[in-house]
Amino acid sequence: KQFSFFDIPANTYNQEGTITEEISERIVIAPNPARNLIRVDFPASLEPVERQLLIFNTQGSKVYSVSLMEGETSKTIKLDHFSPGIYYLHVLDNKGKSEIQKFIIQD
Repeated sequence: KQFSFFDIPANTYNQEGTITEEISERIVIAPNPARNLIRVDFPASLEPVERQLLIFNTQGSKVYSVSLMEGETSKTIKLDHFSPGIYYLHVLDNKGKSEIQKFIIQD
């Protein structure tokens, strides 16, 4: 199923619809606010699973997506083609966990 930003619930749910453990407290987006790039870091202590990173603008349009292979612990994303503003990073893993974090792109 394809998700849009507005399909994402405020809580974190697994595929069966029950609330699951959040993964957010260990995910780091830096720098925030950003100008040219962001780096998304997952500590090595997190379970090594496949993840999908989706970026949505404030209108709910998906403006970027990338998949991470099992064991990847970071991803650098160039922001050259993004307009300044507020964006939402949605992280989905193949175990049904998801997380949303806000970041800002400055001029």
